[in-house]
Amino acid sequence: YEPLARVCAAFIQELFEPESATNRFFPRNAYLSLPFFIAYALSQSPLDSNTTFAALSLLYRYKARISRRQTKLRDPSRLFIAAYLVAAKLLSDKTYPMRTWGTLAQNNYDVQELAKMEAEFCSALDWKLRINPDVLDSFRRII
Repeated sequence: YEPLARVCAAFIQELFEPESATNRFFPRNAYLSLPFFIAYALSQSPLDSNTTFAALSLLYRYKARISRRQTKLRDPSRLFIAAYLVAAKLLSDKTYPMRTWGTLAQNNYDVQELAKMEAEFCSALDWKLRINPDVLDSFRRII
């Protein structure tokens, strides 16, 4: 899980960390533990890598729609787990309770907080959550 987690973390950092220090979404040190957070979530999840790449594609769309001042998801770990949760609901026939998502997030967020993060993420995308399989395949190859 570590190689994919490192790719995810690098993608998120590249996406949300502009060259200009004044436009940073998160403090630079916010990314230090991100690969480990993602690796844990992936290792504990029964979901396949398509879900992970779908989460990254949703994050790409999310970033295109919001500014630093608009984001309510205050750190990259929140962004990843919210996107991963939404991607799983879109791609998997099996639903997982929020308690499970809390476990995947190393119990950093309670059930209510996860539900709020999910709603904020979806709202930022104007609830336009459809993932085109061809686009996902292309996105996966590029990443």
